[in-house]
Amino acid sequence: MNASYETPVVLDRREGPHGEVVLRRHGELLQIIANGCFLMDTSDGRSERLLVDAALAALDGRPAPRVLIGGLGVGFSLAHAA
Repeated sequence: MNASYETPVVLDRREGPHGEVVLRRHGELLQIIANGCFLMDTSDGRSERLLVDAALAALDGRPAPRVLIGGLGVGFSLAHAA
């Protein structure tokens, strides 16, 4: 069945000081929803990889730079930087 016709399944839901964050599965995709607003999913990750490339390019020439990656996401940045 095509993912666009499937009903998303909530995997986890957390309430925080700035509202609700929901992790759900929609077919084979994982989605992050904040306060009912779609933020991101695992369908692409291109912008995350480009951001990693830009950050690493800014460190060009430094021997063995160490980079801290953090934030709300689905792991594209970490996988690309590794």
